[in-house]
Amino acid sequence: MSEVRVSPDVLGWARERAGLGFDDFQGRFPKLAAWEAEITRPTLKQLENFAKATRVPFGFLFLPEPPEMRLPFADFRTVESRRPQGISLELIDTIHIMRRRQTWLREERMEAEAAPVSLVGAARLSDDPEAIGYEKPGSDAYDEALALFPEDVCGFLKDTQPVKWAALEALLSTKTEMTLLSRLSKELVSKGTLHDLRHGAGRPSA
Repeated sequence: MSEVRVSPDVLGWARERAGLGFDDFQGRFPKLAAWEAEITRPTLKQLENFAKATRVPFGFLFLPEPPEMRLPFADFRTVESRRPQGISLELIDTIHIMRRRQTWLREERMEAEAAPVSLVGAARLSDDPEAIGYEKPGSDAYDEALALFPEDVCGFLKDTQPVKWAALEALLSTKTEMTLLSRLSKELVSKGTLHDLRHGAGRPSA
């Protein structure tokens, strides 16, 4: 199979964007270092597999230089008042998934003529921070064992998914809140927040 010419800078960009080093690709792409050093070239099939492994659009690998990929959303994260370097592909995927779910939920609630959520649009950037600032909940509102704010979690679920909440109450009765919170806490510990945001924590059983 014929080899294809690819910019070594683009290959390096794709690898680094995926947050991986040469060792991570050693099994599937043992010649990756040689490709980036322009000692050898990949075949078209190898390049297709590399694009899948790095989650980069295949056509991007034929660009003469690495593209400038702007985030499609504002990034307000800081660590010790400094902006972290880069953003993981997992986080980008998760944000896109949550945006699609947010759009779906908004349309579903509008069709159901649900009451607007009072918190949305309650403040503007021009408002006085001290006047509309975050109100710190009391220590008794936080459950250390679960690492959750039970009232906030259950309140959100009741407001946004009333039908499913009613179904759970029919199944679990008075154990609904504690069963759900316990299940969510275990899922967050074992699988992580990003996993649960993308795939859900699963339905509690009776």
